[in-house]
Amino acid sequence: MVKKHLKETAILRRFAIIEVLRHEGTMHIGDLAQKFQVSKQTIHKDIDILTVCFNIQVKRGRYHSGVCLICDTGAKADTLNAAQVICLCTLLARVTEDERVILLSILYDFAPGFHSPSPNAKTA
Repeated sequence: MVKKHLKETAILRRFAIIEVLRHEGTMHIGDLAQKFQVSKQTIHKDIDILTVCFNIQVKRGRYHSGVCLICDTGAKADTLNAAQVICLCTLLARVTEDERVILLSILYDFAPGFHSPSPNAKTA
């Protein structure tokens, strides 16, 4: 039961990271860690997982490092939110090839910044 709770907490935190990046723009890893009260290492892992389904740019440097969500369009009413995208990406590994094509078409059409995960990418 504890493992399930931790997984759900991680998913909710990842959803929140995407929302913060959408609203704040570039954020430092340390600021995200402080905001979500987790370690920088946890944020790095979250960002690695999120880059499977989101176009996230990681800027490395001593003084100007950070992460930002790259997307061509702003959030609109007809777009998927981060939780929906994460859910659909999780399903990609569990469906038939025909269903995968449908899910990918939904993601491409309604998730700004989405790029297709590789077949053996981690999503949870």
